[in-house]
Amino acid sequence: MALRVFYGCGVDLSVQDAATVHVTQVVANLRALGCHVDLHAPVPRTPQVAPQAHYFPQRPRNPLWQLRHDLDLARTILAGGKRGKWDVAYVRTMSLSFLVPVACRLTGLPMVAEVNGFAHAELLSAGASAPKRLLCDLAERLCYRLSARVVCVSDRLRSLVLARFRAPSQKVVTIHNGTDLSVFHPLDRKVARRRVGLPEDRLIVGFLGSFYLHHGVDLLVRAAGAVVAADPSVLFVLAGDGPTRPSVRELVVRNGLSERVLMPGRVPITSAPDWISSFDVAVHCFRGATAGCPIKVLDYMACGRPVVAGRDLEAADMIETAGAGVAVDPSNTSELSGTLSWLLHDSARREEMGQRGRALVEGSFSWRQTAEKIDEVLRAVVLEARGHPPRRPRRQRIRAPLAAQRRQGTA
Repeated sequence: MALRVFYGCGVDLSVQDAATVHVTQVVANLRALGCHVDLHAPVPRTPQVAPQAHYFPQRPRNPLWQLRHDLDLARTILAGGKRGKWDVAYVRTMSLSFLVPVACRLTGLPMVAEVNGFAHAELLSAGASAPKRLLCDLAERLCYRLSARVVCVSDRLRSLVLARFRAPSQKVVTIHNGTDLSVFHPLDRKVARRRVGLPEDRLIVGFLGSFYLHHGVDLLVRAAGAVVAADPSVLFVLAGDGPTRPSVRELVVRNGLSERVLMPGRVPITSAPDWISSFDVAVHCFRGATAGCPIKVLDYMACGRPVVAGRDLEAADMIETAGAGVAVDPSNTSELSGTLSWLLHDSARREEMGQRGRALVEGSFSWRQTAEKIDEVLRAVVLEARGHPPRRPRRQRIRAPLAAQRRQGTA
């Protein structure tokens, strides 16, 4: 059965960030699995670099833009859902997403909500008012109540959703992020450095991603001073852009590290594998409560680079258990700098960690595997909506009658 999927999101698909990667990769891989996916998104700021999709009129980025975009999605569902245009809706939720699930319920279209962050915590850290946090809580609660399934990108996020909104545990599932193994793969370090203009004879510690407070780029800068004091040949590369980049730049200058820290800004996603492959050690100093395994960390491992990750990451234990990197407390400057210095001067250990990281993502974290799990959830929801609950796995179908026979025999 070729599923007809309405995919709704509020992501500017012309911006090369993790949200765009997630949406475009999931959509592409669902289509590769045979699903007919209608992607609906707000008009991008630079349409010439955005993928093919149904775009809504551009809304001003004021506090109500999410609500207006949610209304656009709801209107589309009301118009097409009653005609049976789609079998299921898959919606990447926003902090005010409640009109879409209401529209789905009115048209009988089963909906799966995807959760990529804990809105309450994000609003709290951003200093949002109590009434706004309450409104978002109510919107999320309604959204999850009306959804047939809730897909979380990490086990920790799933636990938070279950605890705060008391959703049935069988309704909330975890499907992790992925990486594009055909794009992100180990490259020769010297060749990669020539392509992006980095020196071939330096040890490089690198970060590639968005500059947000919870990404802890400032913590990496604080540790850089001790690392370069011990070995002046070390270069730190902080690639990307975001709200905290100006303050990170100020910190670099204030600490006298302008010659030791390179900040090239946002780099084209097509050159991301070269930048990552240029690193000797890749770092993500995450601090927070909801991150599972961020896309950047999976990309690091796919490129065969050892990872130093903040212990707040859900994936930190997995990385250490697999031998793909080291988990640290990034707020402990001496621990972070000591770990970096140790790895930079142990090439054999770095090589081994890189190989183990590549093996880990090949086995469990491709975008194809992510899409297959989403496809399985969508099909189960459609069958339930049609009054045909999904069949249990064959092993369970065999074991159930045997268990019943044993109970009868002991009665």
